[in-house]
Amino acid sequence: MAEDDREIFRLWKIRQNAFQMCRDRGFLVTSYELDQSFEDFVRQYGDRPSEGKPARSDLSFLVSHEEDAAENLFVYFADERKVGIKTIKNVCLRLQSENMSRAIMIVQEPMTAIARHSVADLSPKYKLEQFLEAELMVNIIRHELVPRHVIMSSKEKDELLDRYKIKEHQLPRIQSTDPVARSQFYGKEKCKGRIYVVTGANSGIGKEIVRELNYRGAVVYMACRSMEKGYSAINDLVKLGCSADRLHILELDQSSFESVKAFVDKLNNLTNKLDGIVLNAGVMYVPRYQLTKDGHEYIWQVNYLSTVLLCESLIPLLEKCRDEGRVVIISSNAHLWINDLNIHSIDRRNYWSSVKAYGRSKLAQVMYTVARSAMLRREGYLVTINACHPGVVNTPLFRQVPILGSSTFQSVIAPFAWYFLKNAKDGAQTPLYCLLSKELGSVSGKYFCEMKQAEVNPLVENSEARQALFEYSLEACNLFKDEKAVLRFQMNSTGLLILTQRSSTLKIGIEFLLLKACQHVKGTLFISVHENLVRQLTTENIWNFVQHTYNASCSLDKSLDVRLMVDSLKRVGDYKRKLNPETCLLLDCDLSQLGDFFTSKERLHLPMQMVMLHFDKQLADMSGLPTQMTTFCSMEKFSKAPQTLPMYKHIVLGGTFDRMHDGHKFLLTIALLLTKRQLTCGITCGSMLTNKFLSELIQPVKERCKIVEQFLTDVDPSVRLDIVPIEDSFGPSIDDASMDCIVGSEETASGILRVNEKRKNKNLPELAAYAVSLLQVTQKNDCVSKLSSSEARKQLLGSTLRPFEKLKSKSESKPFIIGLTGGIASGKSKIAEYLNHWGACIIDCDKIGHQSYSPNTAVYEKLVNTFGKRIVNQCTGEIDRGCLGKIVFSNPAALKELNEIVWPEILSLVKFQLDSMKERKKIVVIEAAVLIQAGWQNFVDEVWASFIPVDEAVKRLVERNKLTEEDARRRLNAQLSNDEIIKNSHVVFCSLWHYNCTKMQALDHLLQKHGVICGNASICDHSAHSTFDGPMR
Repeated sequence: MAEDDREIFRLWKIRQNAFQMCRDRGFLVTSYELDQSFEDFVRQYGDRPSEGKPARSDLSFLVSHEEDAAENLFVYFADERKVGIKTIKNVCLRLQSENMSRAIMIVQEPMTAIARHSVADLSPKYKLEQFLEAELMVNIIRHELVPRHVIMSSKEKDELLDRYKIKEHQLPRIQSTDPVARSQFYGKEKCKGRIYVVTGANSGIGKEIVRELNYRGAVVYMACRSMEKGYSAINDLVKLGCSADRLHILELDQSSFESVKAFVDKLNNLTNKLDGIVLNAGVMYVPRYQLTKDGHEYIWQVNYLSTVLLCESLIPLLEKCRDEGRVVIISSNAHLWINDLNIHSIDRRNYWSSVKAYGRSKLAQVMYTVARSAMLRREGYLVTINACHPGVVNTPLFRQVPILGSSTFQSVIAPFAWYFLKNAKDGAQTPLYCLLSKELGSVSGKYFCEMKQAEVNPLVENSEARQALFEYSLEACNLFKDEKAVLRFQMNSTGLLILTQRSSTLKIGIEFLLLKACQHVKGTLFISVHENLVRQLTTENIWNFVQHTYNASCSLDKSLDVRLMVDSLKRVGDYKRKLNPETCLLLDCDLSQLGDFFTSKERLHLPMQMVMLHFDKQLADMSGLPTQMTTFCSMEKFSKAPQTLPMYKHIVLGGTFDRMHDGHKFLLTIALLLTKRQLTCGITCGSMLTNKFLSELIQPVKERCKIVEQFLTDVDPSVRLDIVPIEDSFGPSIDDASMDCIVGSEETASGILRVNEKRKNKNLPELAAYAVSLLQVTQKNDCVSKLSSSEARKQLLGSTLRPFEKLKSKSESKPFIIGLTGGIASGKSKIAEYLNHWGACIIDCDKIGHQSYSPNTAVYEKLVNTFGKRIVNQCTGEIDRGCLGKIVFSNPAALKELNEIVWPEILSLVKFQLDSMKERKKIVVIEAAVLIQAGWQNFVDEVWASFIPVDEAVKRLVERNKLTEEDARRRLNAQLSNDEIIKNSHVVFCSLWHYNCTKMQALDHLLQKHGVICGNASICDHSAHSTFDGPMR
């Protein structure tokens, strides 16, 4: 009882302070919510937390911003003491269902490492903040809950004041950019038992980092240019109180790849794991252009290429650390000055200047940081990588510049340097923060300055440029020639994961295995269960395993297509049938255990590439843990989970099966597990798709049938298949007497019941009915979400639907031409407006069309001769467009005549306008509603189209043009259908949403696809975030 009293009081106080925090951020919070009394809180939520009255999740709330009602913030109280990835998913599903992007999670204990990784991965799409309940016990605005007030003796006062008095070493000097104090890392993280590598460790920032790590108990390997300098540095550090037995010197010359590889080999012989590396070594200035013996420009190799080689070579050691390995690359704000980075010219003399060479190397470091971080996440490595700017530091590196390094200049500027420049200790603070701070958690791929995340050069945002730089770097460092590196960087297109251990079928087991498999396979991953393991599984175990597998697959990189081999679970097929020399074989057992699962003859035919995915002991011991998955829904008139496999002779199911995802695979797999002989699958088409969301982007029915059939054949070739298109809700299910079971999802349960009603009316036996649970279902706060083909179609908007052919052959001296088209009222003019704002030249064919038939032109005379003087406005003498429109939109033959007269003249005027452009533009947009009908696709490089459903177009025309619904539909019928427009377009948009949605899709496409135009040798030649005008390079 007393514990409940304390707990309910804590929850009341925490919720009040959460409301206060939201109000301080500008969100709407009522006075009642902010000042709710403890008694009202108890009446509303209960006073027995131990009995779930209230559950913490009951305290969650949603607030809107005062200035923008569309900006919402979800504050979620987690029930779980230790928040894991499942809770993160549930919160994101709630955000998705409410169309929100921000949430605050209030948790009892810090998140698990996997949960922190998932938050970091979601950061581009969702902003999730975490607060511990203990952090919200005190309202910092009102200074409540002061522990106690007591009268102190003089001695107690003196002791207290002395304890909290700021010591001299705690008082940083004032910096010009920070009027209060320089950033200092005061974290108390201990490093006993940890092992770090610091390059450039014999002086400056590197030496200070070594000192701090040694003070905290770490073992540090100091990478120094020479052993002599290393020993001198150790002598200095020992005098400062460092322990010499935890300092080790290794020689490293970053101007030589041979030296870097020798350093890595020595390090591998000395240690089998690392907790972190600080890549600090570099050079700021060289007096003249010079190449290293490896053939690269000196600054570029020392600062960048050798940094990449070290990082890539040491990642395997970082992966073996007990928590998360951290990489810190010490870069510089000098990267912000650079506006081009040409990897094909980086080593050439005519591209070199000492200042720019330094800036480019630092820009490349930041780009590599972002690119490698994303890959490490996809590959499942528990390794973070961040870059940082230490500040302008008065170190030997700074004094390499001739004028700055002279003794006379140094003596003159000494007072100013003390005030404006950091010393080495100050410069080491941000790198130490990135290396040690617990508050960073799993943050990766970021750039820090003054211990805060800082802005980066816009070139860093170009994903294609980052990828091109990364691939160039591996080649330049000869990593692809390294046999070990080939295995790490060449992904297999097909993999076969054979499960032999009981723990592999548990949720945590299959999640672990799939995460590891992502490091080796990029394509199709078949999962087969060894027959010895199948014998140990109950039917309930199998249902749960299937659901665990596809649930885990949902959160993986979409490039991995997971397929669970059903015939291995039914023990009717060869679990090794997908093995071939090109397949990567993955096993969950040690090499020494192969004899337990493969005969000696079978082992002779195993693929050359085998990977053993080892469990740790804790995971292997979880085989006895219960599961709580619910594969089948418990509803009236539906069958419960079957106890044996398989049960039915002929199963039927149906669906759209567009953009096949893991939810589809899960449903089809359950159907296969239930059937002995035959499976009929109906694929909806025709009028069944009319009301589907973005139905215009649904794959053709033949393609969907082929994909479903291929999946079913892959996972269970023992079943006879009948894949049929259906144009109603029932298909063959109400006519075929041989069918004895129907399977659907819980959202189609009502349709399943209607099938049985129809069969009953036709005197056919009722089908056993199973409703399969949806993947990623959560029932917290009545929020239900699922995998969605609709969302997959929405993601296609603004992306390249099909490649454009002309790009490679296009001359660099000419602009990239986008043909922008779409139906009436589809929003294409708004897209043209955005492109114009970003610097593209817009040619409006509608306006040109008006000019083409102005009075006294040849087209004007042809139109009058063809349609008569009734189309001429008697007052102005101009063509009356309204009158002409009534004629042509009601008469297809008249419309064809009009087009044959006007279209050639419009194209001629467009060409003339392009040729006479005074200022060359990188991108020119030709906005033409008739672009496809007129056959102008070959005149442009890429076709963009905007479309909206017909009913929405009618609604807009009635409102905007004051037309009747009949006239609106007549006009729409006279233009190309949406299907035809999309078929002939490379990129499509739909303006059903807020303007900003389409705006961001257009911008994203420009940044991703046109940061490099027409084979430009430079991977990123300007700020893609600004404009696209200016001369071609």
